[in-house]
Amino acid sequence: MEHKSNGRDSLKSPLLCQCCDVTNCFLLIAMSEVRQYTRGMSAPVRTRVTSPGSLEALRERNRHRLVSALRSDGALSRAEMARRTGLSRSTVSTVVADLVREGLVQEAGEARTSGTTGGRPATPLTLNPATGAVLAVDLAPDLLTVAAFDLGHRELGIAEHPFDARGESLDACIDQIERGVTDLLAATTLSHETLIGVVIAIPAPVEETSRRVGHESVIGGIVGTALEARVHERLGLPVRLENDANLSALAERAWGAAAGHRDAVYVELSHGIGAGLIIDGRLHRGPNGTAGEIGHIPIAADGEMCRCGNRGCLELLAGTDAITQLVAGRFESRPDIQRVIARADAGDPMCRRALRDAGSRIGVVLGQICNVLNPTIIVIGGELARGWSILEPSLREAIDRSAIQPAIRDLVLSPSALGPRGRLLGGLALILDDPIRFPLRPRQAL
Repeated sequence: MEHKSNGRDSLKSPLLCQCCDVTNCFLLIAMSEVRQYTRGMSAPVRTRVTSPGSLEALRERNRHRLVSALRSDGALSRAEMARRTGLSRSTVSTVVADLVREGLVQEAGEARTSGTTGGRPATPLTLNPATGAVLAVDLAPDLLTVAAFDLGHRELGIAEHPFDARGESLDACIDQIERGVTDLLAATTLSHETLIGVVIAIPAPVEETSRRVGHESVIGGIVGTALEARVHERLGLPVRLENDANLSALAERAWGAAAGHRDAVYVELSHGIGAGLIIDGRLHRGPNGTAGEIGHIPIAADGEMCRCGNRGCLELLAGTDAITQLVAGRFESRPDIQRVIARADAGDPMCRRALRDAGSRIGVVLGQICNVLNPTIIVIGGELARGWSILEPSLREAIDRSAIQPAIRDLVLSPSALGPRGRLLGGLALILDDPIRFPLRPRQAL
């Protein structure tokens, strides 16, 4: 039975359905007429309406909408939740009362009065921190970072472990992840019982069906492996593996430079080059997890062979390794990209030219992305983004040169607002946005 307005005055006064927010919906009318028909009978008649749109399903849907709003926004008053979800205030109050009684939601902080409407102060609500914590792991080529967050978006602890993963085996990577997680749990007094799940950021695509690492990565030891399943076995916790650029895209849209944009591209410029694509408000991965692998777009047909099997890929000519190799003669030893950027900022012409050329090559590819996806913002992150003042002009010029003008008329080009922390916050955003795989249940206090 669908919850649609009946369009007739079968009830003496209009009633608002607490499940669907429709006045005098068919379900209310039917229940009322059954009660009228059975009135006066010697024995009460019990009625139960069952359908795909049952009361239980609708209540659960409303719970999900309210919890999702708190997951993403952190703290909202009841009135703000009603505006945010489109539910009536009475429905919000009913559902929130259930959530508070179950220990999933709590009143937090002092009541606040709207500066525009005045009236009675509204008490903000948040997810109860005791419902659990999230671990985010960033497995970068030369550094392992582990962070813990509660569901109010508060960082509970963070630790970095230097680790050159590029030459390591799968087992060595798993051992390092386990040590990092164990050390952070000990430092924060968190326990396995308080954890909702673990998200691991990797510089590689992840196949959606098999959940295996994709065909290539700068960390060769994990390519084609069941890293997600193996870490789950080792830790005994729900684990989700995700591409690092995808996680940064989620974080930038939730709390960073792309907030408020429904069509956004986050570009990671480091050892490798990749993009996280937000299309119509949702992360787009593709069935094999390769959406956004822009570092492997060939831009020089007769260029060097790439590890992916193509020639002249973008990251071979514009990644940080390519830049540092190009200017190595200006240094006593092979520099890292931070030293190159510092030298460029100081006015070194060769370092400045290397960064500008990289920006031009990247900008041509970004212009093509604008022609295909028409994003409203492109966010630039990764190690190369530290040279934003030199990189930006060449990026803009190349985008303008390679994109059709309608595709970039409203385009915003911005540096990352979150930096490397975005990959960790993206792990939090992923879990907050996935209540099916990572359900919230009352747990012990953190």
